[in-house]
Amino acid sequence: MSRTGKLFNLESWKAFYHAAMEGSMNKASVELGSDVSTISRRIEALENALGYSLLIRKSKCCVLTAEGQIALKAIAPLLLQFSTTIQGLTEKQNSIQGKITFGVTAGLAPMVVSWTSQFQELYPEVTIELHSTPSDPSERITTSDDLAILVSDTESVCYGAKELGRVPTYICASPKYLKKFGTPKKIEDLSMHRIVINSAWMCPSLIYDPNTLEAQAHPTGLRFRVDEMEALRDAAIGEVGIVLGLPKYLFDPEEKRGNLVRLYAPKETMSLRFWMVTPYRSSMPLRVELLAEFIRAQWKKGIGEFVPIGQCCQLSSRS
Repeated sequence: MSRTGKLFNLESWKAFYHAAMEGSMNKASVELGSDVSTISRRIEALENALGYSLLIRKSKCCVLTAEGQIALKAIAPLLLQFSTTIQGLTEKQNSIQGKITFGVTAGLAPMVVSWTSQFQELYPEVTIELHSTPSDPSERITTSDDLAILVSDTESVCYGAKELGRVPTYICASPKYLKKFGTPKKIEDLSMHRIVINSAWMCPSLIYDPNTLEAQAHPTGLRFRVDEMEALRDAAIGEVGIVLGLPKYLFDPEEKRGNLVRLYAPKETMSLRFWMVTPYRSSMPLRVELLAEFIRAQWKKGIGEFVPIGQCCQLSSRS
């Protein structure tokens, strides 16, 4: 086989993928039902064809090189798509059944419940279990989860993660609060109000101006901290104070109900970057792939695509 031809050897890429994901050629050999020497030869053939090393071999493990990290990030989605396509060719429509466990974070549960119920109407043999999952991408979803939606400011949230989109957050308060304490006109007026923020995130109080695209600080008044987006919404509705950083998808329904008013528009606060994550390293069950695609379509329809003014937030070290 020619040097270029070796790069098109699917088995070699599968050997590299599993060795990288398992961190061990021994574990990769078990996963693929092969022997360690075959796994090693296939990866070495790839390295020779590419002209650089993909893995650093150690006595009990293997570690990705910088080039290997780039290669893994590029090849992982292709291998997963290939496995899913092959599985789809062998499965029939009436075989779409079984359980899907779905972890959701950052106040998305109400929408995801609606979306997954619509999906279940299409595939009534599928059972869906929805639960709350940590926002922190370092707390990776386990194999008990088929899908999860996480928030992260970085593309390195997880191999195989696909970005759903970015969502702006707003400054808002309830009409009753504003009637009682007055509506702030200038940013400086915030010093006369209790400010409610989500303390789980870095820099939740920064305000971004669309004219300058720069972060704008403001005088500090009384502070009230919560660590969940739903609690932030409830604090605004409950007249606790002026909220900074409420996501658009939680603000919009309450604005329609007359419970919240946006302040300082078109200024925004931080933005949230959402990812769809799956723990599958090889073949993804067709039912899971179908739900993932369905959620992505519903996201575009229900939330839309935005280019927020505010920078993507990061988790606070206090959380």
